[in-house]
Amino acid sequence: MTSFTDAMWIAKYNERVKNMKVHIWIDKNDVIELAKGTSKIKEFWYRKPSFPVNRHKDTVMVSISVDEFQLLLDNQEVTDIDDFDGAFGD
Repeated sequence: MTSFTDAMWIAKYNERVKNMKVHIWIDKNDVIELAKGTSKIKEFWYRKPSFPVNRHKDTVMVSISVDEFQLLLDNQEVTDIDDFDGAFGD
């Protein structure tokens, strides 16, 4: 049986998780399309990316909900083990 104190702790924990945000970096040009609702995030980074000069992109950091982040991860396809660089691409 759950005590009242445990129930309150669980409720506070669930509220914190519900309000938690994940910060990711996306292409700056995608922000306008996302605001219109005409696009989805196709490419994102956990840290500010650095690109070679010939492949430069302007990126911005955005905050998304945990649910939105999980949808992003679910929509990613790893077709080859070489596509997976590890947790943060290191």
